[in-house]
Amino acid sequence: MRNTQTRRHLFRRRGVTLVEVVVAASVSALVTAGVVGLMYISGRAVHDLYETTRSRSQRAVALNQIRFRLADAQQGSCTVLDSGRTIRFHDPNLGTGVISELQFNQNDRSLYYTANISNRNATEMVAQGPIDIRFTLGSTQLDKPNYTTL
Repeated sequence: MRNTQTRRHLFRRRGVTLVEVVVAASVSALVTAGVVGLMYISGRAVHDLYETTRSRSQRAVALNQIRFRLADAQQGSCTVLDSGRTIRFHDPNLGTGVISELQFNQNDRSLYYTANISNRNATEMVAQGPIDIRFTLGSTQLDKPNYTTL
């Protein structure tokens, strides 16, 4: 008889108690908080990794643009302006008397190229990002002694 009462008691108990619901919610909240925390930490690590790579890439783009634009500059035609933020030069491939310009804007950290300074509408952004550029002429500290400087 006692077996029958226990079975009936267990058979009637179909719901869950409030304590069980609170315990289940607490465990679920802890697991969710742990997963979200791990996602945040790994997201920050990936962001830091890609930010370093992006910074290095933008510096390389800026240097390549400067090399490319100044490769054909007429020797002795370069002039540095704006405390080293602008360099003007004559590119014989663009025509006689055409002065080109590379300008670094500190506010938006961008490098701009103007093929002909008499036509400012043709200015194009060639590099942007965490870069800082300062032009110097005849820098003996950076160049080897046998290099010809512009």
